[in-house]
Amino acid sequence: MDVYALAWMRGRMDYLPSENSAATLFHKKHNINDGHIKSDAFRQLLRRNKTI
Repeated sequence: MDVYALAWMRGRMDYLPSENSAATLFHKKHNINDGHIKSDAFRQLLRRNKTI
């Protein structure tokens, strides 16, 4: 799921360059329950896997 989430959010960031909006939109679009994983976790995933 991490690879899919990264690809999806990076694609969204090409359109709207915001980590916050990409992570929040991924969380909402895929109906992910906050009890399971929060949108902050997706934001941290993006930050950890940034390329220079």
